Amino acid sequence: MKSIYDSIRVGRVTLPYFYKRRGWITPDNRLEKNAFKAQLIAEKENERLKLLAASLGLSY
Repeated sequence: MKSIYDSIRVGRVTLPYFYKRRGWITPDNRLEKNAFKAQLIAEKENERLKLLAASLGLSY
């Protein structure tokens, strides 16, 4: 993230910034206006995807 209006990327998870509502769209289609909370949501989702891939025997 280079500016506060950029999408948040963690691993393979990207939370796009929604300019009209001034927030990030989360994987469950909620709008998060707090950048720190959006970052934590992206980190948790990335960890969840890693664990899911490992349990299915896939490479991440």
